[in-house]
Amino acid sequence: MQVDKKLMGGYKLSELRKFDIGFLDAAIMRIAFDHPDRAKVVASYYSDLEASCNEVAKSVKQLGFVSYVTSNRQVQGMILPTDAVVSEFFRRNGYHEVEKFSRMIPNKRMPSRNSPSNVPGAVADTMSEESIIVMQKIISI
Repeated sequence: MQVDKKLMGGYKLSELRKFDIGFLDAAIMRIAFDHPDRAKVVASYYSDLEASCNEVAKSVKQLGFVSYVTSNRQVQGMILPTDAVVSEFFRRNGYHEVEKFSRMIPNKRMPSRNSPSNVPGAVADTMSEESIIVMQKIISI
């Protein structure tokens, strides 16, 4: 099996799903309007991310902390606010956001621009900044 298929979001959902996060659901629906298969891959990634947050959330003791490092990716011209999504997934598990830091990605090896649309000459910025989100467990669910 290819490594990509084992990674977060490495499979395509058979149907789009809603996350009950307005801005995320709206972004996925906008992508689906022109690129339904791409939207299913994006939804698959967030589905796996949600499962990861839920599992981590269960293993942390009351008043314990968790931190996630994320970056907001651009898909089909839409910036997907993964930092806000991670915060919301943890909020649903009884956490509150303590702090969020942003910084430039250190030692970045990928190009600063690429062609995500596969249209000749069309380029967009790649991820150059990351967010470090610190959450604290305040309620056991």
